[in-house]
Amino acid sequence: MAVRTKKKLTDEQLEAQKQRAEKFRIVCKTIGDMSEDARLLMLKDCPVVTAGGHTLSVYNACLVLCQRPGSRLVGGFQQWKSQGRKIRKGESGLMIWIPTGKKESATIDANAGEVVADASTGEVRRAGFIRGYVWDISQTEEIVAGQENETESLDNE
Repeated sequence: MAVRTKKKLTDEQLEAQKQRAEKFRIVCKTIGDMSEDARLLMLKDCPVVTAGGHTLSVYNACLVLCQRPGSRLVGGFQQWKSQGRKIRKGESGLMIWIPTGKKESATIDANAGEVVADASTGEVRRAGFIRGYVWDISQTEEIVAGQENETESLDNE
């Protein structure tokens, strides 16, 4: 099995990463300050659904709509790949919160991000959320025969 090592980011890439993180913090604060009714009003026409058929949480749906108004069908890299689609080169992902840990086997206080013990094994781990990326269907294109290798090379980077 090959060991993957992360490429060292340039100063420009690090700065861009900081700017994206700051924008995300501002969007999160804006949505956090909204009332539940205001959030639901954003989603009144149609909920945001993943390529796998799941509806995003109200909070994540609001995050998606704040970053890319009009998005209704989103998915992660692997979800789009399994649907026969690929992310167009140069497209930026939409940040959402992805829960960590297994809800079934542990007591989790996700809002506080507390350290919890797994009920079955006693293993201690931190529960909470991490930032993840999804792309709207308009940011993808169908994989044409002969392009499969190109998609796999993106996956291995």
